[in-house]
Amino acid sequence: MMPIHGTAMKYNEKNEVTGLLCFSQSIFLHLEGSRTAANNTYNKIFNDKRHENIIMLDYKELIKREFTKWAMGYIPESSLTAPINLK
Repeated sequence: MMPIHGTAMKYNEKNEVTGLLCFSQSIFLHLEGSRTAANNTYNKIFNDKRHENIIMLDYKELIKREFTKWAMGYIPESSLTAPINLK
């Protein structure tokens, strides 16, 4: 587990944000939560100097969360997870 994963889990549990962290050649992050919690989390990531080239691919209201029990799920890079990470 990467240090960012544990930090994200603690922050997300406290702020009722769920999501998924995938590793491949880049890091992709999927966030779910209230509009305020998602915006605050995104802004925290965007303003963190450890991150670069941040691009929001989509922003929409969800009827149901996809990762309801994942404060921060983790999919490591491997030959088995490559198709998932590319998706």
